[in-house]
Amino acid sequence: MSQIIYFTDDLLFSSRIVDAARRGGWTLEVTSNSDLLQYQLKADDLRLLIVDLSARGAAFAELIATARQRIPALPIVAYGPHVDVDRLAEAERAGCTEVLSRGSFSRAPQEVMLRYLPPQPAP
Repeated sequence: MSQIIYFTDDLLFSSRIVDAARRGGWTLEVTSNSDLLQYQLKADDLRLLIVDLSARGAAFAELIATARQRIPALPIVAYGPHVDVDRLAEAERAGCTEVLSRGSFSRAPQEVMLRYLPPQPAP
């Protein structure tokens, strides 16, 4: 399984995040399937969950609650459009460790990951 799970349905943007994780030496799995995410939350080596609050059809508050229940200390980083202040506030109330605007996250995704994961040696 992965050290990082990234929940999104934006394949174009996710390539930047996958690249940032690779440069940090971490493994990352991208999923847009909430049922699959429920299964992945059982992984022993899961160290970070990243949630795209703009993912279509996602009940992200429920996903975050489930993650908190299964792995209470799991860092959860969520991001969304800066204009969607209600959704960002809802993510904070749901228990995310950090909530960012999409712009803030996209400027420095590897730095965000480094706040929660130590860099890994290159293979």
